[in-house]
Amino acid sequence: MRNFKNVIIAICMIVLLSGCSSSDLMDYTDRKTYEVAKDSESESGTFIENLINGTEQTKESSIEDMRTMTVERVIDGDTVVFQDGSKARLLSINTPEITKGKNEPFGEDAQVFLSQLVEGKEIQIKSDPKAGETDKYGRLLVHAFVGGKSIQYLLIAEGLAKVAYLYNDYEYTDLYKEAEELAKNKSLNIWSISGYADSEENVFNTNVVKESIRDEASTTINHVLDYLNHAKDLMKN
Repeated sequence: MRNFKNVIIAICMIVLLSGCSSSDLMDYTDRKTYEVAKDSESESGTFIENLINGTEQTKESSIEDMRTMTVERVIDGDTVVFQDGSKARLLSINTPEITKGKNEPFGEDAQVFLSQLVEGKEIQIKSDPKAGETDKYGRLLVHAFVGGKSIQYLLIAEGLAKVAYLYNDYEYTDLYKEAEELAKNKSLNIWSISGYADSEENVFNTNVVKESIRDEASTTINHVLDYLNHAKDLMKN
């Protein structure tokens, strides 16, 4: 009888542990707090160097064609709302969806990261000469910078965005792709789930996440059945 109770306890533990694992995979509730370090003031370096490394102030010549806007709030990892009510979509990237009822893995992480990076702050934006001024939703299509740092580059390098929607030879594409390779090599965030972000399509493959959950559930069920069979053998003895 004691052995049977031990088996039942073991089964309960497996189910509980499995449930936690599946929940974490789906909800990502244990996400870290993203912070971007404040760089020391510097006026040295080219704009491309600033694009990657960031400075508190970029050279005047590098921001002459940019608009300074204050971010009111962040909708998701690639869309912001300014204090004047206008919206902007970050060019050349895509982050997992968290709007319209969707909750794709790492979408909330991207939103948190971008919020901590720009919300309530002034950023510099510029359109791309080979892209339209706005998209079909009326959002400004922009490359964006904060403290001299490329916001797109930071999102991509953190593994929270993929290079996407390249309908022309846009500016900074090579740098964005460089950041993407860094994130891929480290298997950061969206690159930590095999097949989730590495499709040539602009979207994310959520099917691989569902398959991971199904595989995990199947493995757990098999473990439970094994323990039940073992329990029957103990009862016979």
